[in-house]
Amino acid sequence: MNFFKPINKDGTKQTSKFGYRMHPILKKRKKHNGYDLANSGEVELHAICNGNVSYNDTDNKGWGYYARLYYVIEGIQFIAYYAHMDRNKKNIFNDRKIKKGDIIGYMGNTGESKGQHLHLEIRFYDSDVKKWKAYDYRNPDHPYVINYFVDNWYKER
Repeated sequence: MNFFKPINKDGTKQTSKFGYRMHPILKKRKKHNGYDLANSGEVELHAICNGNVSYNDTDNKGWGYYARLYYVIEGIQFIAYYAHMDRNKKNIFNDRKIKKGDIIGYMGNTGESKGQHLHLEIRFYDSDVKKWKAYDYRNPDHPYVINYFVDNWYKER
């Protein structure tokens, strides 16, 4: 599978990986189910592959303004969460079809955030247990490697 980079702006850095970390605001060890990618200025966020927008709104759990995009890749269901987006620069609407590379919004600093960045989280549907699970490419049971691409696209700060 060939994924589209969610951010194509030079200078984008990975500021936090998947896994346990010290939460920058809550100041306690907590599991981080995605990747944080940071840059400055106006930063477009792109759909990683063809799919549908299943939700875009503000939450009260720390993500601020976010979008949930739904994908089916070779029969496996995935959801990508794009969090901390700029709520004033929406480019997507619920139930809209999207194509790989479409601009879905812009990087922001909403919710529990210490600076402009994108929290990108991928979940897949585990049909064996009928649950959505956080996606960690280091687990060999996961058939797709979007997180591997994220690790290689963006250098750590």
